[in-house]
Amino acid sequence: MVYIPPNPENGSLAEVEIALKSAKSLRASIRLLALRSLLLGVDLCLVAQMVARHEHTVRRWIRLWNSGGIDALLPLPVTGRKPAVSAAQQEQIIALLEHPDHAQQSHWTARKLHGYITKEWSLKLGYSTLTRAFRRWGFRLKVPRPWPFAQDEEARELFRQELAELLEYQELEVWFCDESGVLGDPRPRQRWMRRGEKGRVPFSGQHLRSNVVGAVNPKSGEFFSLMVNRMDGDMFQVFLDQLAQETAGRNITLVLDNATWHHRKSLQWHHLLPKYLPPYSPDLNPIERLWLVMKARYFCDWIAKDIDQLEDRLAEALCSFIDNPDQNASICRT
Repeated sequence: MVYIPPNPENGSLAEVEIALKSAKSLRASIRLLALRSLLLGVDLCLVAQMVARHEHTVRRWIRLWNSGGIDALLPLPVTGRKPAVSAAQQEQIIALLEHPDHAQQSHWTARKLHGYITKEWSLKLGYSTLTRAFRRWGFRLKVPRPWPFAQDEEARELFRQELAELLEYQELEVWFCDESGVLGDPRPRQRWMRRGEKGRVPFSGQHLRSNVVGAVNPKSGEFFSLMVNRMDGDMFQVFLDQLAQETAGRNITLVLDNATWHHRKSLQWHHLLPKYLPPYSPDLNPIERLWLVMKARYFCDWIAKDIDQLEDRLAEALCSFIDNPDQNASICRT
């Protein structure tokens, strides 16, 4: 094949060097570098080796140059494949995800939604393409948090207002009280595992349980608690007696839920003034977050062999929170 060199009239060496410096892709840079070398008099075979391309490819670049100069040499932009889901369809799918009742559904699984849109909309869309789109649109698989149906939002808002007023008094301390149970066979937590692996967590099957009652001051992080073998009015009175002794001489409002023993008429509150949460409102009690953190740190995949071992572990956990008020305040604020 007769070698036809690049026509220098289609562009100067300086113009090629300027285009090379401003090239927006690797493909353009390689082509311009090859033409620059050819214009400098480098042999075609050597240029092909230098840019790791076949000589036929370099000859094609020369023909492009000779026909239209630098502009013809630059590769055309690649638009890519047309999106499987248009912008309008994306909005419709997101609306269905957020409002399944629009399609007379209570909830969606990815399989169910994929079947619905491919059948009802005649949309040719693969299942894996749809799930990738979910992630691209900001959706993730999550387990919804159970929420009491019988909440009274007006009572909850009134409680928030009253609590805000109480917190304004400098000489008044607002503490939050609650009870919790700790199991010797706690439920396994999520963790990362290799695909195909079946993780296992041992359990004793003895149904061990220990109880704790506590109170926290979210502002200072001060925390007080007792381990108890059962929870009833008598045990709660013991807790009140100990808390009152611990906080003697201080003006304290004690916020607590509506457990039956909290309303026992024979309770001696000492200098503690009870204030009750609205019904079905554990989310308004910051000590609930303290219990969650404690169980995640000390009882995640930890198995008790007997009740003594469980109680020792619980005592260790409680002491760690009693000794770290700054940490408690941070947890209660989140």
